[in-house]
Amino acid sequence: MKIHKLWAENVKGITKRKELELEATGLNVVTAPNESGKTTLAQVLNYLFQYKSTANSQDIKDLKPYGKDVGPLMGAEIEVNGQIYRIEKQWLKDKKTEVELISPEKRALSGNDADKVIDQIFTEYLDQTIWKMIQVAQADFDNFISSDLQEGQRDSLRHYLSLAVVDDEAGSDESFYERAEAEYLKWWTPKDGKLASGNNSRGKEISDKRKELKDLESDVVDLEDEISKAAEIEVAIVDNRESREVLQSRQRAQDADRELVTALKEQKKRTDLIAEIEKIKSENPGLANFSSEIYESIEDDRALSERYLALNAITLKALKKANIEINGEAVTLETDEKREQKLESPLRIKIADLLEIEYVETKGKGAKGLEEGHKRYIANLAKLGCSEFSEAQALNRAFNNFESKSGQLEVLLAASKIEELQEIIDTNNSIKASLPNWDKDISMPPVSIADLEQVAQEVGKKEGRAEEISHFGWHTELEESQEKILDIKKRLERLNREAAAAKLLLETLDEHKAAAEKDYSEDFSKYINEIAKSYYGEDVHFEVSDSFEIISRRLGVTEVAIKDLSTGAKEQLAILIRLALTQIVQVEEAFPVIMDDEFAHSDPNRIALMNNVFKDFGDQQQFILFTCYPDKFSSYKDARVIPLGH
Repeated sequence: MKIHKLWAENVKGITKRKELELEATGLNVVTAPNESGKTTLAQVLNYLFQYKSTANSQDIKDLKPYGKDVGPLMGAEIEVNGQIYRIEKQWLKDKKTEVELISPEKRALSGNDADKVIDQIFTEYLDQTIWKMIQVAQADFDNFISSDLQEGQRDSLRHYLSLAVVDDEAGSDESFYERAEAEYLKWWTPKDGKLASGNNSRGKEISDKRKELKDLESDVVDLEDEISKAAEIEVAIVDNRESREVLQSRQRAQDADRELVTALKEQKKRTDLIAEIEKIKSENPGLANFSSEIYESIEDDRALSERYLALNAITLKALKKANIEINGEAVTLETDEKREQKLESPLRIKIADLLEIEYVETKGKGAKGLEEGHKRYIANLAKLGCSEFSEAQALNRAFNNFESKSGQLEVLLAASKIEELQEIIDTNNSIKASLPNWDKDISMPPVSIADLEQVAQEVGKKEGRAEEISHFGWHTELEESQEKILDIKKRLERLNREAAAAKLLLETLDEHKAAAEKDYSEDFSKYINEIAKSYYGEDVHFEVSDSFEIISRRLGVTEVAIKDLSTGAKEQLAILIRLALTQIVQVEEAFPVIMDDEFAHSDPNRIALMNNVFKDFGDQQQFILFTCYPDKFSSYKDARVIPLGH
């Protein structure tokens, strides 16, 4: 089975549809941060195969996003036995089951008919027990390797081991062993196990390819020697071109920086003035009604008001009981009694037989003139919204400051408006964003026209010499030879895997024939240990019990119980076991392996070594690895990296 696409919508944290398009063979590395739906997509096939759309179990209810009344939807496009199916299910709300056969013929089914097709796929082409064993849940590796297999799991494993080791149902006279032996002899000699050399043998094809590879590699060495000087010139051209581009970029950065700094400075002058003006206005709301003429009148009348207030009334105090006469009216004051007397003209105060005081106002200069000045003073303060002269003074100072700064702003805006300066700033910020070495470039000495002309001359000289060399065709021949080497290496890699598989198959069958009652646990151990060699090296061996429990690991002379392995080593072993299971069950076609955030406890070297295991499976196996740490797998050159959501 091969998985072409997976998608989910309204499932747990996935509220909008997320879809993955996968390569049918090789390693697919699906990358995304935590909590972005990787585990959900890794479990799509489990839900499609195991839960009908009418299911209402807690597992299905848990799929619904928190707080949303929607129906969780999952789907997949898979290829089984040459047929491509598009399967989609929705649970809880707007329930549906749909199956579309895309090729080789188109056919669409829904409801019970669709469920029957899904059940047929899951029962006829997949073993449910082994499927669940292979698809170990996220972070469940320790439980996977530490527990004994259940009886049903052991039965399924024995069944597939029997199919993998010997074909009991072969209907022709030629047994499965004979076919395996015939395949072996295409590659190897029967006695010493060396590569076969017959004209029609597959072993000779390997030998011929090795010789062809050796000859081509020798030719490449000669070509590289011939063009070494040309390569040095090309390097110099690149360096000079880069120097020219660096200088051009630096000059552009320096010009833009000058404009940017000037525009920002000028813009700040204007925005600061605007802020200061707005602050003056907000702190002095009376400016709206302020008048310089009114303020000048207040200043003129202030002295009159102060004099008026000082002379507005006099206080008479009797030091002892006294009989006095005020404007002809007899008044008696007791001891320490006070009397307020308004200052008005005429005013006559007489103390019998002792003193007489008379006040007569001079025209225009008396109390009446002071009173009029005082009234104007009070009225004008009120017009400015002030109750005291100090407030009017402060308002006058604020008005003068406001007028001064407004004048400054008007002059600046006449030269350059803020919007014009912002356009200059935006333009040069765009230039800044496009130049990765901006900070370094603007700190360097200014670039001159002479600098640019000198670099251009150097580039011209080198390019002229390179054009002469290019006529020899060395580069083209070298590229063609290197491409042939890559093609031969790929072909050899595949041939070697097929030869090794033929040898391994016959060796396995030989061992099986040697003991009719052979314990299948040894076959299981063999699969695991063969895969493990690609990872740990030739000196590794895992001990397997009769119940298929992994007991210990031996590296060289050091043997460690499985329970005492590090967390990382247990994680790696769990993956190797799953890969071994895929080898065992893929009697007719390869089995996809889905890995959800594996290698969480493995160091970079171990992760890199695991790539050898993936390569050994060849082009027929599909791996899907979900991870939030894509950098861990940067050494996997043949892997397809798929960002989730793209």
